Amino acid sequence: MFPTKATVLFLVVFTTFSINPVIGVPDCSNYTKSRLLILCQCYITKGDLVQLPPYQGYCCMAVRRLQRKDSQMIQCLAGLLDSEDKKKYDATKVRHLSVSCK
Repeated sequence: MFPTKATVLFLVVFTTFSINPVIGVPDCSNYTKSRLLILCQCYITKGDLVQLPPYQGYCCMAVRRLQRKDSQMIQCLAGLLDSEDKKKYDATKVRHLSVSCK
């Protein structure tokens, strides 16, 4: 009986600490940045075309969750864009997600 309880406890602890930052407890990290870039890539790519993400889409849902936890989260993630990211994505469009998804 003890091994079963230990297994259940391990699973609870493991799932608690492996929550997806975009869905669960967010932090301003490269992992959260990469998840956001994946979800919002077609709205933040470099170029003249400005396409707003749909309010009920995955991108805006993730942005709102991040903003609920920390109102400056999107600004922080935009600051994490490295030179490779800046070749593909527009930092201004990333920062604007917090406004366009309100």
